[in-house]
Amino acid sequence: SRPEVDPERIVAFGSSFGSFWMTQVAATQPKLKAVATALCCHEPGCHTIFEEASPSYKKRFMWMSDIHDEDAFDAMAAKMDLRPLVPGMKMPWLNIVGEKDELSPVRHTLDLAARAGGPSPILMYQGERHALSGAASIVLGPKYMTYAADWLLDRANGVPAEELDRLTEELIAALKTVFDPEIPVDIYELGLIYKVDVSDDKHVQIDMTLTAPGCPVAGEMPGWVEDAVMEIPGLKSCTVDLV
Repeated sequence: SRPEVDPERIVAFGSSFGSFWMTQVAATQPKLKAVATALCCHEPGCHTIFEEASPSYKKRFMWMSDIHDEDAFDAMAAKMDLRPLVPGMKMPWLNIVGEKDELSPVRHTLDLAARAGGPSPILMYQGERHALSGAASIVLGPKYMTYAADWLLDRANGVPAEELDRLTEELIAALKTVFDPEIPVDIYELGLIYKVDVSDDKHVQIDMTLTAPGCPVAGEMPGWVEDAVMEIPGLKSCTVDLV
């Protein structure tokens, strides 16, 4: 035994192909408090990553699995399917993905999340590929490793995932009530919100931009956003910065 480890507060993380294995682990280890996976590889049979990515990837995987006959390897890969397992996952499960993932189409992660037996939020970076390293959404949005670490810490500390889901929905709904007066579209749909951080003591920090440098309501819009957000019960304060 290890006295420094609290068995009631163990969480797990897996990245890239580790997302497949960590999902499998979580589905069979109900004592985990929560699990997060990023750069997800969740396609049943893994056809895209083995047949459409660099051929060296499949060769390396064959070597690691000690299967040197390609037909035998393909037969093994065809059985790599998480769909029968995830309905039994009751712990919160966060998936972090790129919208344009070229190694494992994101629809497979969305399908698994819909099948999961517990809360299964998705953090998806618009226009981003598998590596999560170049699109504007990853540059301007939350740093995914920090986001995953903070999310897992909240779960380890007993903050219900449902509370985070509720607050996220309420924040989006509040932001969608604020409109650019020159364009009949809300600021959330316009992509003017770059970052929203909520501290443990319920203080909200929002980074946003404007549709144009000379926006006539540049001095007023941050106040509109703050007022809309502070309508959400339980929040202590809101600060909006133009970036």
